[in-house]
Amino acid sequence: MRTGRPPLEWGTHGEITTRTVASGHVRASARVRLWDGELQWMTATASTASDARASLQHRIAERLRFSELDAWRYLTPDDPFDELAYMWLGDLQWDSDVSWSTHARCERVVRTQLQPTFGKFKIRELTAERIEQRLSSQSV
Repeated sequence: MRTGRPPLEWGTHGEITTRTVASGHVRASARVRLWDGELQWMTATASTASDARASLQHRIAERLRFSELDAWRYLTPDDPFDELAYMWLGDLQWDSDVSWSTHARCERVVRTQLQPTFGKFKIRELTAERIEQRLSSQSV
């Protein structure tokens, strides 16, 4: 009887593998088990295998640091919108399917449009009616 690979412990990563991609760069990848138990694939690309591994190890360390903070912190309806926006941008940053430019655009919209308008509201206070009211008063 064959068994699958053993599960990763929380806050650890599996073997880092590398492969050369079409551009000639090297992509390093590994599975990471976050502090909330979620498994995530992470990658990093660089011009050499050792640089790609080092970059990935740095990204993994940062992701685990944020994961540890977020694993014990859940939003409540009484938290400010600023906190929700901060957590959402953090999740977006670590989503490997989101490009850097998309994350930068989302961060700019949150910082310049959403936080100034809704930043001090509690999450429970952000109803569709209140959002529509604020947006319509800004478009005049």
